[in-house]
Amino acid sequence: MSGDRKTAFGGDLLGMIESNFHPVMYYRRLCDEAGTFLFVGGWAYEVTGYKRARLDGRNGSLAELIHPEDRERAFRAIRKGVEGNRLLRVDYRLVRADGQERQVIDRTRAFWNEEGEVEFYEGVITDPVTCDEEVEKARFDEERVRAMMEASFEGIVLHDKGVFLDGNPAISRMLGYDREELCGMKILDVIDPADHEMVMDRVRSGYSKPYQLLGVRKDGSRFHAEVRGKDIVYQGRPVRVVAVRDITMFMKAEETLKQANEQLEARVAERTHQLEERQSELNRMNQGLLRELATARRVQESLLPGRSFSRPGISVAAHYLPALEVGGDAYNLIQLGDGRVAALIADLTGHGIQAALSTVLVTSTFSGHAGQNVTPHEILAHMNAALRTGLPAGTYAAALVLTLDPQTGACQILNAGIPDPLLIRRVKPTVDVVSCRGPLLGVLSDDEYASFQAQTFELSPNETLLLFTDGIDEVRNPGGEFFGRVRLRELLLDTQALPNDELPDRLVSEARGFSGPMHAWDDITILSILRT
Repeated sequence: MSGDRKTAFGGDLLGMIESNFHPVMYYRRLCDEAGTFLFVGGWAYEVTGYKRARLDGRNGSLAELIHPEDRERAFRAIRKGVEGNRLLRVDYRLVRADGQERQVIDRTRAFWNEEGEVEFYEGVITDPVTCDEEVEKARFDEERVRAMMEASFEGIVLHDKGVFLDGNPAISRMLGYDREELCGMKILDVIDPADHEMVMDRVRSGYSKPYQLLGVRKDGSRFHAEVRGKDIVYQGRPVRVVAVRDITMFMKAEETLKQANEQLEARVAERTHQLEERQSELNRMNQGLLRELATARRVQESLLPGRSFSRPGISVAAHYLPALEVGGDAYNLIQLGDGRVAALIADLTGHGIQAALSTVLVTSTFSGHAGQNVTPHEILAHMNAALRTGLPAGTYAAALVLTLDPQTGACQILNAGIPDPLLIRRVKPTVDVVSCRGPLLGVLSDDEYASFQAQTFELSPNETLLLFTDGIDEVRNPGGEFFGRVRLRELLLDTQALPNDELPDRLVSEARGFSGPMHAWDDITILSILRT
């Protein structure tokens, strides 16, 4: 029931507003004692003297606008009309903001909710005094429009079977004839003979679309015109009204534009040829650069240890995957002087050539400790000092150094910005996090770096320590979800039976399947160190 009422009233009110050309204020108000406005619109200021913001949004009410002596009667009439579900007309005195009293007409109707209760009212208030003023204004506007038509630059012609009946001042200015001279002339007298047959065919067929012809002025000069005619009934007889527009300047501009376009097309063709030659040159240069990058990748990979290698008591497998031809990741292993093995994994900020060149400084500084009896902290402290002066401005390195005694399994580790390693214990089985954090290399001074200490733990036989850069766990799928540390640890538990030399490749394969073919990869480096 409520839905039917809303639909019917909405149509009535809309039609009432659209069909009323007089100034009205329309409103929606609550069903309360004051008639609080939810919104007001239309000519609210002209009718009430209040600005819309003063009444809109529960700031004003219908009660405060109605004269006190008429208020009770008006609301009583509205309540009575609600019971009959009628569009009401209520007359009352409205008190404007300046104190003036106006007799107004309020047409309103109630809207019900699903429970059958009145939810709100909508209506329009008309001020007859203001309406009369608008009627006078409309008469003035009509005269002004007539004057503007007389001053139009477009010529208007009335003719009967090719004989001029009347025209506006614009057609007289366009043709050079007085209005009196035109009346009675044949329209063919002001059209170039070459267009006579075409024009008469259009007149006889009642053609109403725009077309062009060559006009003839009184002085014999020609001009390009666009005309459009329509058959009408004028003063009781059929005639044809024609609108004429001088397009001479337009035609000249069109010709100029055509010439400019031809010149532009010639210049574009020439420029395109130059760009094609330049593109061919860039392609040749690009091919050369790709060959150089491929060579640089082979050189960079030759500086790294192989994909798998062994030392007495340990087995190491690696997977190195740069994001570009060359990358900013690096890894290395060296033999220390007391039988221990030291492992490095590093990640330089950025990608490409600059990051790849910076890895040479990292790995060479690390390799310089071969045969020495040093701790991870001493190695990283030395690398920090070298990198603070050797890296380009704004470039930093994340690195992790591990020392391992293959005989006892004793490990020391210091991590400077690399993701925490994962320790795979096969007895339980579990995957534990080995956490030991230090600052990025190349950031702090030597004295500040001296305060960070390595962590000691034991790698038991058949246990694996996984070192990796952030390129593996930060892989995203098409939905933006990270591969993540949790998924990586679950994968390690599922692949415990996998041989150590196959583990890094399996992890990268799973990450590729997770990300999909369109993923933009970061550099990835994985070291899997098994104590045998």
